Amino acid sequence: MSEHTPGPWEVCGHFIRTARSNSPGLEVARVDFTASHFDAATREANGHVLAAAPELLEALELAISIESGFSCPVPVFKQMQAAIAKARGTP
Repeated sequence: MSEHTPGPWEVCGHFIRTARSNSPGLEVARVDFTASHFDAATREANGHVLAAAPELLEALELAISIESGFSCPVPVFKQMQAAIAKARGTP
């Protein structure tokens, strides 16, 4: 599996695009924001969650890396590991 497109990403209409200065506007994903079963505010919120994905993954990986210095509850640690695995496409 290849690596994902580095963030940050941003919502631009029906697209999720890179927001980095060295590749502005590079399309990462197309999102059907016209799906009738969600209202406009929910569709926009979904787009922002998708656009935040690279930063969320980076924050989780950082939290896992420094966890050993703190007493992180085990269920939270396992939840973070599961989210990272899902984002990386690994079991």
